Amino acid sequence: MKFSTEVLLAQYGHVEQQIALAATKTGLLVTAYSVLVTAYVVYSKECLTAMQGDLLASENRLGLLISLTGLALLVGLMLSLYAVLPRSKSEQHEMLFYGAIAKKHQGYAAKWKDAQDEDIVNWLLTGVVGKSQWLRSKYRVVSLAIWCAIGATLLTFGVAIYARFVLDSPVCKSPSATAQMVGKTQYHQEKLGLTS
Repeated sequence: MKFSTEVLLAQYGHVEQQIALAATKTGLLVTAYSVLVTAYVVYSKECLTAMQGDLLASENRLGLLISLTGLALLVGLMLSLYAVLPRSKSEQHEMLFYGAIAKKHQGYAAKWKDAQDEDIVNWLLTGVVGKSQWLRSKYRVVSLAIWCAIGATLLTFGVAIYARFVLDSPVCKSPSATAQMVGKTQYHQEKLGLTS
């Protein structure tokens, strides 16, 4: 029985390490998505405000691609935030989970004092299984969030290629914004004495 308890404790510790790793990955994903969404908002607002009429019209294709990129980023961010949520449900007989301990704190100490080896093995088994199931669902959500990041990155490259080679425009600006940019460039060149 002692060997089984040691093996279960090692397995329980391994699952705990995997949970910590998943939490680290999720934290990195939330940070990355925050940066990506901020950059998306800053660089796409000109394109999205220029969209008019039929969304599928040729002049709105770039805005539609940019909108799909934003949707992928938003879904990925929401999945990442969902993955950060802590586990709050416990199995009925789970004695090693903080939620169960907090819920039944009066009887918790008494159960440990009266516990036999078989009880401890059962608690460890329940803890390993419960945490493993929760960890599997967390990793599925994290995987979906990573795939959303990959999709958004591919869409971003698609937007850049479409804007550069199909529209022959390196930036997505409305005509008035482009005129303002050209005017500012000429102004700065005159100030620096670069014009003839």
